[in-house]
Parts: sequence; C-alpha cells; structure tokens
Amino acid sequence: MAARENPAPGTLTVTTFNVLHDTQERTGRALTAAAGLNATAPDLVLLQELPFEEDHSSAYLDTLTAATGLNVAYAAPLTAPRPHTTDRSGPGILHGPALVLEEAGTLPPVPGLEGYLPVPQGSWAVFAEAPSDPAQPDPAQASPSEQATGAPGRVVAVVNLHGVWGGDRAYEREQQMLHAVRWAESLRQRLADREPLLVLGGDLNTVPESSVVRYLTGLQPLGTAGTYWVDAWEHAGDGTAGHTTSADSAWFLQTARGVGIQRPESVPPRRIDYLFVRDWVYGRRGQPLDTRVDLTGTGRSGWHASDHFAVTTVLDTGRYQPAAPRTSSASRALD
Repeated sequence: MAARENPAPGTLTVTTFNVLHDTQERTGRALTAAAGLNATAPDLVLLQELPFEEDHSSAYLDTLTAATGLNVAYAAPLTAPRPHTTDRSGPGILHGPALVLEEAGTLPPVPGLEGYLPVPQGSWAVFAEAPSDPAQPDPAQASPSEQATGAPGRVVAVVNLHGVWGGDRAYEREQQMLHAVRWAESLRQRLADREPLLVLGGDLNTVPESSVVRYLTGLQPLGTAGTYWVDAWEHAGDGTAGHTTSADSAWFLQTARGVGIQRPESVPPRRIDYLFVRDWVYGRRGQPLDTRVDLTGTGRSGWHASDHFAVTTVLDTGRYQPAAPRTSSASRALD
C-alpha cells in the first residue's frame, strides 16, 4: 500500500469515479485506479458501477481498499442484476481517516418510477470531521453549537448518484435528481445544528447544458422546485471542458462497441461526472478550491482504469487559510 499524503490544512478532498462494471481485467483496473487515488489522497470517494459477485462480495473493492487503505462506508449491489445482463453492480462510498462514519445507506427507489427504476441508483453517508489530533481536539474545528453545548461537531453529508443512462431518458433523470435532492435536503435539515457540508456527486449521464445540471446550479426549476449547488468544476476547474468520457480511453471504445456503436472513435467527448456543493459557498465552508479531471493515467497494460475519468475537488472545510488571499478589484480601487 502506498503512503497516503497529508492533505492541505483546512481542506477536504473528494473524488467521484465510475469504475466500470465490466468483468474484464477487474484486478488490473482496480490497481490502476488505486495508483491514481494514492497520488490524489482523497478523504472521500464516491464510486459508481462497483462490481459485485453473485454472493455480494466484491473482489474489485477488496483490491482497491487493500491498495489504498481507504475504509468502506457503504457498498452494496443493486437488488437486481443490471438490465440485459447478469452483472451486479452498485454504488460505493469510501473514506479516509479525516472522516468518521456516523451513518450510511441506499437511496430509496424513485416514487413513480418503480417500473423503470425498480432498484436504487445511489447511496448516502454522514461523517463527522475527525480532529487533526484526536487526543487533543482543536476547538477551532468545532461548530458554534458544539462550542456552546458540547454536542457532536461538524459533519459532511454526501449523496452518491448514478444517473439513468440514455439520451431519451431526460424525464427519468429529472425525477431521479429531484428525489436525490429531497433526500439531501432531509439530511441538511436533520443535521442543521452541526453545520453540514453537503456534497452531491456521481456519474449523472448528462451534460452541463441539461435540465438536471441547470436545475442543480439554480438556472432553472424542475416543475416548481428550485435549488442551488455549486458545480466544483465550473467554479474551480482549469477552464477547459473537463471531459470525463472520451475515445482516449480504450475501455470507452470497448463499451461503445458493446452497445452497437460501429465507430466509437466518432463519439464526442462529454462531461457527465460531477461534484456539487450545496449553497452559496463562495468564500466560506464548502468552497471548491481546486478541481481536476483525475485518474487519467494508464496501468501496465497501457489501458486506463475505466471508461470514465474521475473528478476530484479540494473543498474548504471552513478552516482553510490561503497563503495569499485574493484581493477583489473593488478593494484594490480603495487603496
């Protein structure tokens, strides 16, 4: 197991990654993914399409956790095989020592879509933020309510979602997202006195211009519902398109051929994997500080870890102190 790097003080690193449920080269792909994760050293990892055997064990997950030292917060196969296959896969959530698991589970089925989505498509978890030195907790890490009452301190709550696949499934993705956001809001309300940092991420199977992403970022309602989440890539990416699927990956080409695409190299690259943070978090707890497309390296075979690339963001936990804070043009004009 590679040594895990120390994160920047006052930050939380989060990665989302669709690992590819394909049965081929699972051990090799898990080791390739582990090498990338060890380089990134995330505190929290959201996995989609995590493969399971018929007895609900997962050799892929065992290999990944053994090679990274990450802990399993939640991992379970869907309650039925994937459509048109005998494969079982499901969502998984992993975490490092900076987070202490409090509770986790599977998102319930989407009301009204039980016929099309009879199985859950996501998971959730709540973590307490571990003090930097458990023997001597830092009072600065406590929420105001904890300082006042001695109650448990700040938490990180996460919803991990795998969006419905298919260009003609926009309605199902909308209903799925509304359901996931309602669940996230229930966590937010229940944990309100513990200043929850609320993250939603995963493979949403849709592009930034879609109604689902526009809804999340406050650009349009879905029905009468509105919300606001900061898109970590939009705010703190490198200014490029941030594609997470492309013909650069041999697994992408193979997956495309598997669904009948004769010339997969012609499929355009897309950004369909995301990390979002609830609320107007600019300049405070939850702000994305740096976001990148991740796990782009290849293993010994020369192939990537999946048909997706990962997305990793570094979040301000409310204690981050930049070396040189940015000064706005307005404040400069007053000097």
